[in-house]
Amino acid sequence: MPTAEPGPLLVVMLAAAAHGAAHTRGRPEPARTPALVSLAGSLGVVVLATTLPAT
Repeated sequence: MPTAEPGPLLVVMLAAAAHGAAHTRGRPEPARTPALVSLAGSLGVVVLATTLPAT
């Protein structure tokens, strides 16, 4: 039975935190990259979640 790996979710959460920190400091340019990584990673997490078996 396949299980969910915490790695992709960890990457998404760290990217979101980096985006929030940069945005809070008023630096929109450096905040853009982690925002895009977080967005793309979230899509990946959703795709991985759909492959899990229904319980």
